[in-house]
Amino acid sequence: MAPRAKRSPWPTDRERGRRHGLKREAVLNAAVKSFNERGFHSTSLDDVAASLNVTKPTVYYYFANKDEILFECVKLGLEGIRDAAHAVEVGGGSGLERLTALMRNYALIMTHDFGMCVTRTADHELSPEARVRFRKLKRAIDDTVRQVVEDGMRDGSLQTGDSRLVTFTLTGALNWIARWFNPKGALSRQQIADGVVGTLLCGLAAIEATGAADSIETAGDAHLGTAKRPVLSQSRGAHNRHRALERGPSDLVADRTTQPIARAKRRPG
Repeated sequence: MAPRAKRSPWPTDRERGRRHGLKREAVLNAAVKSFNERGFHSTSLDDVAASLNVTKPTVYYYFANKDEILFECVKLGLEGIRDAAHAVEVGGGSGLERLTALMRNYALIMTHDFGMCVTRTADHELSPEARVRFRKLKRAIDDTVRQVVEDGMRDGSLQTGDSRLVTFTLTGALNWIARWFNPKGALSRQQIADGVVGTLLCGLAAIEATGAADSIETAGDAHLGTAKRPVLSQSRGAHNRHRALERGPSDLVADRTTQPIARAKRRPG
């Protein structure tokens, strides 16, 4: 019986490609953590290499320079938001339902390293070529959010208004999560996302409980399929917001009893 041929100790092209991709990803993960914690200029490739237990020439095998690593980090963050927007469009629904889902995903991305890097990176820190590509990606995302807002205004699920102003307000607030979010804080990423989105869609002004408007279909409720929530009294809503302010931004929980951007649905008759 002929002896079985031994498998070559050298990896196949496919295995080499997979290993290369994993190591390249490890460099990006190490770099983005350092960029977020120390800042781009205070992070050296020696720091990145040391965190991976390799030498700086090893890092250069995967990236030409630190500028290229930074752009790859912010690109991954922006691509995450873009992919979330695409998934929402595939899922369908009213403008309000799609906007709610998109905002929640957007908020969650801003609590992770690559999303944080998007907000914490100043334009001037990128090379001129990377800066152009960075701004183009950001504009595409703003255009997508604005389109969903306009769809909601057209189908009546959102109040009519200046779609550009609404878009800048929403994306500005969502982006800023990356500045104040504390992963060691009292609330989980999901709670932060739900709280911020609830505040943006429901507003802040309290509503008096009345028989004519005893239920409001909020943006989040419509998307989740639980259409009705009771309206609390103004004093209780104010009390809840006061407690939220005492806890600070990293412990924010939205007061879902407040005036929504979404149109309030009154019961007939």
